[in-house]
Amino acid sequence: MTKREKIKFIRDLTGSIQKEILGKVDAMPEHWDGHQIRQFIADKTADLVWSNYLRSDKKAMRAYKNEVITRNL
Repeated sequence: MTKREKIKFIRDLTGSIQKEILGKVDAMPEHWDGHQIRQFIADKTADLVWSNYLRSDKKAMRAYKNEVITRNL
């Protein structure tokens, strides 16, 4: 993937995550503050980002985690 393709992919993905989360604001309890909303964002992001492929392919998941660690991402 080229740098330009990566940037487009990131923008598209984060935009879809933002749209999904903003669509749930009306259903959020009024007492939720930044802590609960932060956790909700993390949970929704994990749900939307992790594909079944990475969940089922242990070798691919290990390789991904290794890249994150070794490149200090």
